[in-house]
Amino acid sequence: MPVLLYAPGSSLLALSLCTLIVVWALLTRWTPEAQKVWPFLRERFSPREPYGLWLTLALVLVGASFWAFTEIIDWWTDQPDLFAFDAWANETAGLFASPTFTPIAIFITDLGGFWVSVPLIIATLIVLWIRDEKWDALLVLLAFVPGEGLVYLLKAFFSRVRPELQIIEAHGYSFPSGHAFTGFILYIGGIYLLWRHTTRASYRWPGTVLLLLLAFGVGLSRIYLGVHYFTDVIGGWTLALMWLLACYVLVRMLKTRHGIAETVTK
Repeated sequence: MPVLLYAPGSSLLALSLCTLIVVWALLTRWTPEAQKVWPFLRERFSPREPYGLWLTLALVLVGASFWAFTEIIDWWTDQPDLFAFDAWANETAGLFASPTFTPIAIFITDLGGFWVSVPLIIATLIVLWIRDEKWDALLVLLAFVPGEGLVYLLKAFFSRVRPELQIIEAHGYSFPSGHAFTGFILYIGGIYLLWRHTTRASYRWPGTVLLLLLAFGVGLSRIYLGVHYFTDVIGGWTLALMWLLACYVLVRMLKTRHGIAETVTK
């Protein structure tokens, strides 16, 4: 059993620390020029500003997903309740096991595996590079490559053993679910690219529904197949949301700064 560095209420402590940092930054940066505070806030919530509404929403969601992920980790400090809930979830999923559903679940779970995700990412990068969408290509690259490394490190840190009753054989540690993380990055990221590069509603909405089903279907298939606990999958989803949005914020800021620099030089 791994030794955890988190104590009960650590997420509340993290949130409090973040709040104190923000307040401290506001006081030290803008108190001498208090008259500029409200224009600054208006810019942060304006959809037309480079560092406006969409970046603010992304940062809020990064914080919310970080909070959700730490809540799952906090749950580890109460192991009996955690194991009881996960056991119930896996037993419930096992009630649906059948020769009909199992091949479908295996197919869906493979859509979040190495042999599907890597070719998809490479093909996406090639298409974006050909279309001169280098910023989106950078977003895809950052979300996938370092993200997979982060999942590997977290698995090694928590060292949670997988469920014993497995329909298919899986190796390695359990938390967070790598397939849930990868599927979320692939298909939720795919929704972003779909809306970025397609204007036709007949493509956008059916594509969005399909990609949402795939994003969550990959994670749920891992529970059905008995290779992950429910909280492993939830952890993979929340980690993927946090990582994807953090990459979006970084790329958006780099793109904005680059655009401002180009404007100045011209």
